[in-house]
Amino acid sequence: MSGEDSPIARDNHRDDSHQPPTYHSTSLTERVVTAVTDAADTSPDELGPLYAVVDPEALDRLFAPTTQGDTRTDGHVTFAYAGYQVTVTSDCMIELDPLDEERE
Repeated sequence: MSGEDSPIARDNHRDDSHQPPTYHSTSLTERVVTAVTDAADTSPDELGPLYAVVDPEALDRLFAPTTQGDTRTDGHVTFAYAGYQVTVTSDCMIELDPLDEERE
């Protein structure tokens, strides 16, 4: 794996490979798990359960379109998961920053 492809090289920047989904395809929580497994170069089975740190249904609803179909335009949520600080923004982008072992 080259330095540019390593998880650490990607973690400090917005990962554009995790674009906002259509709301009929992949859920936001599935995208969070995928982003972390990609960054950590591991499988979902090796991660702890996401529900242990955040309510997956609430996360999916948080930035879903409004009942009128409008997109959310402001806000973010940040939580620690599997050694990363995960930030999800209102445009459904997922940003990962490695946590120091002391911060976990």
